[in-house]
Amino acid sequence: MQHIWDLVVVGAGPAGSQAARTAAARGLSVLLLDQEEFPRPKTCGGLVSAKACAALGLTLPAALGERRIEGVRLVGPDGETALAQTAPFLGWTVDRAALDAFLVEEAVRAGAEFRPGAAFLSIENAASGHISLRTSRGNLRARAIIGADGSSSSVARALGQGRSLPAWRTALALSAMLSLPAPRVEEVFNGGRTVNLYCLPLPYAFGWAFPYRERVNLGLGAWAGAAKALPQLMAGFARQLQLSWGITPQAVHPRGAYLPAGGLTFRPGRSQVLLVGDAAGLVDPFSGEGIYFALRSGQLAAETLVGCLATAGAPLTSAARLYAAACRRELLGELRLALVLAIFTGTKRHFFRSLSARPERLELIVQIMTNPRAYRTALLQARQPGPPARSG
Repeated sequence: MQHIWDLVVVGAGPAGSQAARTAAARGLSVLLLDQEEFPRPKTCGGLVSAKACAALGLTLPAALGERRIEGVRLVGPDGETALAQTAPFLGWTVDRAALDAFLVEEAVRAGAEFRPGAAFLSIENAASGHISLRTSRGNLRARAIIGADGSSSSVARALGQGRSLPAWRTALALSAMLSLPAPRVEEVFNGGRTVNLYCLPLPYAFGWAFPYRERVNLGLGAWAGAAKALPQLMAGFARQLQLSWGITPQAVHPRGAYLPAGGLTFRPGRSQVLLVGDAAGLVDPFSGEGIYFALRSGQLAAETLVGCLATAGAPLTSAARLYAAACRRELLGELRLALVLAIFTGTKRHFFRSLSARPERLELIVQIMTNPRAYRTALLQARQPGPPARSG
């Protein structure tokens, strides 16, 4: 008789590995699949925020962290004077391929089995509480599935929840690596401890430059409706930065990825098939951060399934409903406030001018990187009565 796994996780990015590690550590038999061989490149800024580090629940190896980040610099849409804010710890820059490989190793250490080069193809049937699924390396049976396979999730499509999103509900991110000697990295990025964010002249757009040991991760993310303009903007953005750093411009070759607008898109899955991370639509639409929401949703999904499997008489078919409720309590309210801020600030010109008038408001960026309730905290602070107006 074919082996029946308690859980098959499709996709070995941060969401999938976190789910697999959580479930395996709680005693479930877990198979983690990915269609790629590891390590593999991934479009990402490569910044693991302080709140993502806390959600991970692991200490990153010293060799994995490229630069410890303690400051953020915001540059205006016309290159205006940057605004800066510091904090004791805002996160680490990391190579995503190395990070994902590390997280897979930790999932395996917890007891999960990893099977790279195995693409999910379809769900064949669900009977007697068991799901049959087809992969490029053979058929499998499982009591539950977690789809952690990105915004164009094959698992979501198998559930009928993976229709292509319209451009107005999607972002496009481009990123590329630029070589830069370590002394120059430290000079440009305040000892290599500061990340730069750029308010770009496109709707809902940010650019970034994140320091690594001897490289810089350059990128931009914007509304997908502006996709045709992004390659040219990226080329000009990279050239302008290199000239400002006093180095001869070199061509960049960006990789791209589409991202769902969190707060507009949420796909929890159905029955005992759950969706996490980008597959569930959990990406911050203002900052573009996805790793924190990937890690947290992966853990919530795994904990939900562990609870259902451990509770006598609890139907596995209720897992999606329970998981959706957990996401609404913890994640969706925050993402919807982020969406309101993204729409309100538009091209970020208004956002930058607001910060220029009140530089202390840059603390919001620090909060976004450190506080899982950053937007709710900012809203509550904005509602606090200010000092009485002075008469004169």
